[in-house]
Amino acid sequence: MTITVENDNDIIVYALEQIIDYARKNQYIFVAQSVWWIASIIGLSEGLTVHIDNLRKRSEIHQASVQEIGRLSSASTAPPKHKDKINPLVIT
Repeated sequence: MTITVENDNDIIVYALEQIIDYARKNQYIFVAQSVWWIASIIGLSEGLTVHIDNLRKRSEIHQASVQEIGRLSSASTAPPKHKDKINPLVIT
């Protein structure tokens, strides 16, 4: 499998973001702070911030679209509501 990136910094930023994501989910504060410290030393903290913000926005957009699809599918599968119900078995 071939992965194409614009520059080598993208690979490092991606790896750092994955570590920070794991550390946040498992509440490893020291690990997350250490990664931010390393990123600032090698000059990638700004790129890491942008990358994480982009991922967060994509996640929000994805969640909103999933909720919209769920809302639309539940509305289309709901039976129609009738005010006047007619019983076909009653002959008048």
